[in-house]
Formats: sequence, structure tokens, C-alpha cells
Amino acid sequence: MNERQIKAADIFIATADGRQALKDAGYSDDYAKKYKSFFEKEDVQAYIKEKIRPAVTDETEPDSPSEEIIDYLKRVMRGEEDTNSTQRMKAAEILCRHYGINKESKMDIDEEEIPRPIVICDDVRE
Repeated sequence: MNERQIKAADIFIATADGRQALKDAGYSDDYAKKYKSFFEKEDVQAYIKEKIRPAVTDETEPDSPSEEIIDYLKRVMRGEEDTNSTQRMKAAEILCRHYGINKESKMDIDEEEIPRPIVICDDVRE
């Protein structure tokens, strides 16, 4: 690709306006009207894909959808998102199910499992 093609592709990446990108890069108005044929060229498409790929993979593409959901639920549970206490408890419940935390793992305490205080009466007579 020559310098003018690279300039047009860079402007297109920044503005997403093919016709104006060609005009700003120095192409004639007549050629700019046929901007689709310019951006259909394999080398131009490859250049644009290469330039935008790092931005897409680094900023917007999650490691996996489940990791993104788990991160969101953790933020909700901690109160980092604008939520009420019911939503926070629901997020905690979903996370417990996801990580396999249930009654068998003693995360939930039944009434009979609650330790009762021990009262010692000092009634020993001397």
C-alpha cells in the first residue's frame, strides 16, 4: 500500500466515513464517490483489520462470557454496581450455586445448628 492509501485507511478507521476519508487523503471527488471499491481491496481490508484488531481484543473481548458474568455478579454482590440489597443477595446466591456452596458445605446454618450461649451460674456456697 502507498502512503495515500494508508492515510485513507487510517482516516476511515477514525471516522468510519469512507467517502470523506478518501477526500481527506487527497483522492478526487469522483474517486471518493466510488469509495466502496477502494475499501473492498484485499490489501486495504487486511490493513484495516490489522489496525483495529488489537483495540478490539484488548478492550472489548472478554476472556470468556462466563468470566464476564461472574465478574459482574461479584461487583453487584459487593455493592460496586447501583443495586439494592435484594439484588445483592440474589447475586450472592447465584455465585454460591456457581461455586457449589450449599447446605452440605455448611454455608447455610439451620436453626438447630446455631450454637446456644452457655450460662454458668455461680451458686457455689462457701
